[in-house]
Formats: sequence, C-alpha cells, structure tokens
Amino acid sequence: ISKIRLEESKILLSSRQMSIGEVAAHLGYSSIQHFSKLFHAWYGYTPSAYIKSLQSIPNDTVIL
Repeated sequence: ISKIRLEESKILLSSRQMSIGEVAAHLGYSSIQHFSKLFHAWYGYTPSAYIKSLQSIPNDTVIL
C-alpha cells in the first residue's frame, strides 16, 4: 500500500498543483516529516529534490 501511495505522490507532486504538505495529507500520511522520510527511503531523494528536478520541465508534463 505504501508503494502505491508513494507512486501517487510523485504524480501529484509532478502536477505542481499541491504542496508537499497537501500531498502528504491527501494520501493520509500523519505528517510531512513522515511522508518525506518514506519518500526518501523509497526513491533516494526528498520530495523537495524531486520538485526541484522538475523545474526545467514544462508545467504540463507529468513525470512518473
């Protein structure tokens, strides 16, 4: 279940319409810190780093 939630989080973050906190809450994580820790453990980078990596990509592009 965590894998599915984390995969969904990447989709939501790449849409750039929700903040990290909003994504964490939307997916049922108890805190931003907990969400960020799990995201980093699974993907090897933080949600913030993932968002920064998207800055050079047009807003209408979704990265999975």
